[in-house]
Amino acid sequence: MAVERALEAGASGAKLTGAGGGGFLLVICPVERQRAVRESLAAMNELPVALDRLGSRIVLNVQRDIWG
Repeated sequence: MAVERALEAGASGAKLTGAGGGGFLLVICPVERQRAVRESLAAMNELPVALDRLGSRIVLNVQRDIWG
């Protein structure tokens, strides 16, 4: 399992997020362990994120009728 691989490689924590058709593995780790954690998860795509002092915000809002 990806969470176990990340933790074994030195991650401080890992959390699966998202729902049914897709999702993300959110991993936090010390800078000195990032290379090992990245190598342990090499088969997965990496999406960089950044933390913001203002908290979460809507970046994209597309309004559409999904029932029509």
